[in-house]
Amino acid sequence: MAAAKSKTRTEEWSNCRSVKTKTLMKTVILPLLFFGVALSSFAEGTVLLRERDSNLTMNESGECYFELATGLNHWQDSGWVPSTEVIESFQGGAVYRNGQHSVIWANNPNTAQAVDFLGSDGVRLQSTVYGLVLWDPDSGHAAQIASLKDSTGELVAPNEILYPDALNGLSGSIHYRISIAGLEQDVVLDGFSAALDPKAYGMNPETAQLQVLTEFFTTATPQISPVDPQGGETNQLTGDNTISFGASMFGRGRAFLNLPGSEGVHMTRLWSQFGDRTFLVESVRFADIASQLAELPELASAKGLPLPKVIAVKGKSTADLLAATLALAAPMRSAKTADPIRVAQSRRVGKELVLDYVLQGSSGSLTFSSGTTFYVSSLVSLTGVAEFDSCIIKYAPTNSAQIQLNGYTECRTAQWRPAILTARDDDSVGAIISGSTSVPSGYYAYIALNDNASGAFILHDMRIAYAQNALNILTDNGGCQLYNGQILNCSNAVVGSTAMFGLKNVLVNNVISGFAGTSPNSGVRVVLAHPVHGRLREPKVNLGVRPIRDVILQHGPDRPVAVIGAGVLLHRGITAQLVHVQGASFSNELGVGPQCQTVRAIKSNRNAVGQNQGVGQRQTGN
Repeated sequence: MAAAKSKTRTEEWSNCRSVKTKTLMKTVILPLLFFGVALSSFAEGTVLLRERDSNLTMNESGECYFELATGLNHWQDSGWVPSTEVIESFQGGAVYRNGQHSVIWANNPNTAQAVDFLGSDGVRLQSTVYGLVLWDPDSGHAAQIASLKDSTGELVAPNEILYPDALNGLSGSIHYRISIAGLEQDVVLDGFSAALDPKAYGMNPETAQLQVLTEFFTTATPQISPVDPQGGETNQLTGDNTISFGASMFGRGRAFLNLPGSEGVHMTRLWSQFGDRTFLVESVRFADIASQLAELPELASAKGLPLPKVIAVKGKSTADLLAATLALAAPMRSAKTADPIRVAQSRRVGKELVLDYVLQGSSGSLTFSSGTTFYVSSLVSLTGVAEFDSCIIKYAPTNSAQIQLNGYTECRTAQWRPAILTARDDDSVGAIISGSTSVPSGYYAYIALNDNASGAFILHDMRIAYAQNALNILTDNGGCQLYNGQILNCSNAVVGSTAMFGLKNVLVNNVISGFAGTSPNSGVRVVLAHPVHGRLREPKVNLGVRPIRDVILQHGPDRPVAVIGAGVLLHRGITAQLVHVQGASFSNELGVGPQCQTVRAIKSNRNAVGQNQGVGQRQTGN
């Protein structure tokens, strides 16, 4: 543990420590006051000091706070300057060069090395989308349902490039978005055809997977580790992996409809090599996105067209799949010289299914020190140690504002020294953020704390407010919990894929969904321990608006659990059960959503769950 906590200056944002603030007060602010420069002469939001991923900012009242964002500034000439999100076109393609990383795009995506990414540490990743594959490991059938074709890029926004009508076999496009934190690649499907139906190839829709294959060239060797080390060795079929190249890493991709409120489904990541070729394979269960595909318009132009050839895969590993797929004629990369990337005048967007990945930078370690206000204006990706003291963290009202925890997390709060995570416009605590309206409205953080690591995630004495998602839990290692806390005025309190999460002495108030799963076939197992109180915004909306697997109420005989307006809402064919321990009370009955197969409300005379079975395991009874 000592090794994990040891940090050099390059591994952490040392300017965010209180000693840095004191030094700045002595060397900058106090001398100005001595010479008669009033604090009111500073413009609102004056940046006093810039460093790699942070700004020390003073508001018009003389209060200081740290703005945080991965990639916030980049080095130019002899100092740090603000990073921007602007792509420039040139005769040979387009380039982004105003941040810590840089990217070059070819005019035509159907060329080798169409995307050239250079990380902040000099690691170079060159890639081209190879195509889309449907694969059913159980039947051994696969089909490459899409490959690339010639397309000319368009600048559809200052930070976005679209290659329209870029897929052979399906109706879709390739889309790239740059941010100060990294690069996002989207494969966009805008219509449904028989080529997307697993049954057309003799596959079982329940076990089939839709995969996006991106080929990488001249890459460094990545650091790969399974997301859930307690789940055994890396699963070649459904397992997920963290894949990092020095300062850059692949974040979790999603499959989602481009509609407001669409949360989407997480895609797994696998770095696979076959011979001298290397691929990033992103997979999602077809059953998890079937309802989203059904929302797409049916393509009349695709009716009657021949389907791709069914590939026989000998084996159940991704390497076996690649061997069978690459044995076919490899798609020809175009020798055509495409027209230069142009600025698009307008783009009409209908319903689309987006399959994305994010290649993002990282910010090492960070201490959220006591008595300090931090402003999270965009993604903060921490790969080292994240230490939470009795600090104030405020979030911007954007869909990118989040703290992503990819390493070890330590919580040093106490009963009378909590950490408060809240909205930019909440002036009741901490320094006032420049631009604050003083009236919080709606949601701010996309994810207040996003646990993307495989270790224990234990928080205590913490309040989270005004977040779209308060906590996102990735792994099912049984070590994730929040005790002595509050989750207030959020859309979702706890979100996860296959995670177990514990709440002890927690107030959940004015939230829409207490616990939510990220896909119909996986959910959150929640242990509620003495006492947990909750009041939901709408009486008819229960603790699990999206699928959850088990809710276990655990307590002693003299410490009952009271969940106001609780119950459990289950849907999309989930078979689940509510373990109702003696002494627990509910103000309404168990809610059952559409298409729910089986729900059992189980009463037990045991004082606590887990004497005969592990906490969170399936219970049996009537």
